Amino acid sequence: MKKLLFPLAVITLVTLACQFTPGGDATATPVFSASEAVIPTKVMASAIPTATALPELDKPAVDEKTSSEGNYHDEFGGKTDNWTWFFVTGNTQDNAQVLVDNNRLKVQLAPKEEAHLKMFENTHSYQNVKVTASFENFGSNTNGVSVLCRVSDKGWYEFRVSTGGLYSIMRYDQALKDAEQNPYITIASGGSSLIKTGLKANKIAMECTNDGFRFFVNDVEIKKDKLKIPNTKMDEFKKLGEGTTGLGVYAESITDSPVKVEFTSFDAEMVE
Repeated sequence: MKKLLFPLAVITLVTLACQFTPGGDATATPVFSASEAVIPTKVMASAIPTATALPELDKPAVDEKTSSEGNYHDEFGGKTDNWTWFFVTGNTQDNAQVLVDNNRLKVQLAPKEEAHLKMFENTHSYQNVKVTASFENFGSNTNGVSVLCRVSDKGWYEFRVSTGGLYSIMRYDQALKDAEQNPYITIASGGSSLIKTGLKANKIAMECTNDGFRFFVNDVEIKKDKLKIPNTKMDEFKKLGEGTTGLGVYAESITDSPVKVEFTSFDAEMVE
């Protein structure tokens, strides 16, 4: 495995304090927040500050991160210095919030503005990998939560679901972004009853193996006859090679309430 650095746009990290869980006390560990409205392209990624350098929680956090034979597991209980993040677009009011608290990675995006937040795990690189994330929704259903694979300076693949019951499979093309065009190429999209809608927990996964990809919701695979990927789009899975993995959170401009998502675990597992 090799460490990969991204010549992508990122934002300066500053501290914040906020608790997202409804009815909870304001005891969250501050980690970082946005600080620049206009984000230049082709800037070296900056590391997220470590949680251990911040005020302790009432119950000390335990680092549940492990790495074995190239596999990666994170329950967001300790250091975050191996993660970087940036906005593809949005957060022009500097009001996005991201923090680690009680073994959860919490994200809040403001309403009434389209925003695409990406978070990359930088220490492991794969050609063939299964990326899995578990999360819980505490806000608007007009959202998107995604797992990423083959992240590099050329782009990445993204499997995105919304707690409104929809999913999308996309390739992000950095060259299109640099040319000030829409960088998202939609491979397939639709709805699935496998997605738990509303204020519920979900688990999503994308298996990226050569040019044969598989997609899972709550441990059940979305079958190819349900995906209905056009033959004209199948070559998209051949565009990108080895890269790292990550997460994404998306907010639409039509939402009237904040997008609030809490990740409870993240896994990147090598596959043959």
